[in-house]
Amino acid sequence: MASKRSIKTRKIYDGPIPFNPVTGNMQAYPSNVPLGWFFKGTDDKYNGNHWGPDWAAVSGKVEFRNYEPRWDENRVFRGRMKLTGYGRGRSSAVFLVTAIDVEGYAPGTEFTMFISDFTEMVMKTPSPVAGEFEGTFTFCKQGSNYGMRSIQP
Repeated sequence: MASKRSIKTRKIYDGPIPFNPVTGNMQAYPSNVPLGWFFKGTDDKYNGNHWGPDWAAVSGKVEFRNYEPRWDENRVFRGRMKLTGYGRGRSSAVFLVTAIDVEGYAPGTEFTMFISDFTEMVMKTPSPVAGEFEGTFTFCKQGSNYGMRSIQP
């Protein structure tokens, strides 16, 4: 039997939110973004196999690079989005939503939404049409994971 979670009023999360600095998409869990191997002191990418026979020739001349997440301040924003999938990390299950027309974000930007928050939104608002929905949103944090939630339709 499915559990019934009551709809609660929660405070807006007052902290930064991690975004991928390369794609601009929200990160559900803050982690470094791997970029790959580069020749030291340049922006030239090494595309060879680092386990292959040419590795000995370039070893010491290349370095592995990654980016830290870009941390944006939380805010309240309006927008229209589309449900595009689902996924899970080590400790949370999420729906993946993509921006169609969202204040401050490019179309196609991806966000995560905890299943509990998506369910709460659907219970409060009219059913989405073809997976699209709109409203006022903010970001939230549950444990060490980040997501987006609706604060009003």
